[in-house]
Amino acid sequence: MKYKSIRNFVYKRDIKLYKHEFNWDFKFIKAPYRKIKTILNIELSSLVLYFVYKTNLKPNHITLFGVIWILMGCILISSENISMIFLGLITFFTKRVLDIVDGTLAHLKNQYSKMGHELDLWAGEINKILLITGFCIYIFNVTDNNIYLLILILNILL
Repeated sequence: MKYKSIRNFVYKRDIKLYKHEFNWDFKFIKAPYRKIKTILNIELSSLVLYFVYKTNLKPNHITLFGVIWILMGCILISSENISMIFLGLITFFTKRVLDIVDGTLAHLKNQYSKMGHELDLWAGEINKILLITGFCIYIFNVTDNNIYLLILILNILL
């Protein structure tokens, strides 16, 4: 598949999904941050998908790599190094890229499965926990307030 075809497909698929599932309006004036972030994520997804499509990687592999991506972001943002924290924020900001890639890859290669759907749901929950974990540890490092460790423990347990 050509890059332009993949890019057009990803744009059509994701914007339709956002409008249908979340009733998002993509007018720049109404939501400039959402518009910019969505375009960035779709562009990056298209680029990654272009290279992944030519491999034997399965959508579930991409989903699992997405969890590792967020774990890496959690570790980076938990550090006390400003450059690492910045990289962690970029990692969190781009977490949607791999989610777009795995769904679109499953669609393009007709590799839908119940296990893939369940894995996506599991990955979403793990990503939420890791995101909150990273920020709780970051806030604890900045404030040295133990309440954030308690919030973190409660978050993981519940």
